[in-house]
Amino acid sequence: GTSDMHWNCPTICSTISTDMQTSRLLLTSDFPHLILSVETGLQNLLGYSPHELVGKDIRILQGTETNAGLLSFSLDHASAMQSQISLYERHGLAVLMDVSCEHFFSISQNKRCILMGLTASETITLGQALGETAFPYALLAAEWPHRIEMVSQLYLDEFGVAVQDVVNQSANHIKPASLTDSGWQALIDVASIQGRQAVQREVSCRSPCRGAWFDVHFVPVVSAPNRRVEHILVRFSTCRTQPAYAAPLAESLHAAPLYAAATPAPARVLPWPGSTEATRPPRDDVAAR
Repeated sequence: GTSDMHWNCPTICSTISTDMQTSRLLLTSDFPHLILSVETGLQNLLGYSPHELVGKDIRILQGTETNAGLLSFSLDHASAMQSQISLYERHGLAVLMDVSCEHFFSISQNKRCILMGLTASETITLGQALGETAFPYALLAAEWPHRIEMVSQLYLDEFGVAVQDVVNQSANHIKPASLTDSGWQALIDVASIQGRQAVQREVSCRSPCRGAWFDVHFVPVVSAPNRRVEHILVRFSTCRTQPAYAAPLAESLHAAPLYAAATPAPARVLPWPGSTEATRPPRDDVAAR
């Protein structure tokens, strides 16, 4: 299932990303575009092993949310232009993908084929955002002043607030205590302007439930594939361990964070799901309010 690509395209294969959120398929150039070869990374991306796909046509990855017309256009023109298309993983869940297609001559097949590249998109659809159930989150407007449009019940429970206290407020209303205003805005800008995901590790938040330290993820949200970013999903996940630089405070958990950050963790920009994290330049030293 993978030999053709690895034996006959050394130039291409030398640049294959080691990130398991990127993969490629070799397809016949004619409809219905049978799958001839699959990179093993696709199993991490969509859950399929190569032997489950080879010999099937590309429609095995399509579903009700797939823009079949756009996918067909990409395959017919094979211009390497990237499009966002919802494809379906092995268990039937729609996953937003950045899809590119280009012509490729297969030596073993002795014919012209199509090389399809798949990368998990850094943006998610609004439906996917509203389906988040594992972590507390707030949904912000992408445009300044980034009003809070809604919060999940998990968020209300985690931080002990009422919905009327946060909805329609500016994003600064949920800013973690250990982040500066400029650092907070920079992370929002990564999602809203660049359309990329960002995460700030080990920030201090006021929570009466499970402790004060969280990783905060910023995910750009689109109403539909290939649309501009309209919302930002801000997701809070509890740190597994207390940061080494945390200094205990005597104040009550309900009045202030349990710990003050003597040195904040550097913000990181990363795709979700996506490639290797790129560390952002460290920002000003901050302390919990």
